[in-house]
Amino acid sequence: MKKLMIRQANERDTSVIHSLVCESIQQSYSPYYSQEILDFFFEHHNLANIREDILQGNTYVLEANGSCVGTGTYSDNCIRRVFIHPAFQNKGYGSILMDHLEAQILQKYPKVTLSSSITGHPFYINRGYYDVENAQIPLKDNLSLEYTVMEK
Repeated sequence: MKKLMIRQANERDTSVIHSLVCESIQQSYSPYYSQEILDFFFEHHNLANIREDILQGNTYVLEANGSCVGTGTYSDNCIRRVFIHPAFQNKGYGSILMDHLEAQILQKYPKVTLSSSITGHPFYINRGYYDVENAQIPLKDNLSLEYTVMEK
């Protein structure tokens, strides 16, 4: 039985979170996205951005037996940067982390929003989220990243 704990991230966690996010992007997103879009995700979730979110006090780490297996951030009523290490996906860890993030938000706001990638969409639908808008971010070479804005 794994001992699970969710705690607020601190600045010392920056590189661990960054590594987890990058490994998750590479393993979980590469079957669905081109390298150019993967590069966008890597840049969007760079060390500086992760560090800034940690300093805002709204980034959390999910630990199993003392090791970081997941992370999630929120800003106002929006959940962002939820990643579970690939070795721990499909085991309920994402739901545990989402329960925590949603509870933090719902203390102050009546609804939760997020932007979903292709890979996360079924997970969020199963959690009761619904599509609000399909959106895209233009990238170089006439590419774009399509995502879905969702609410619960």
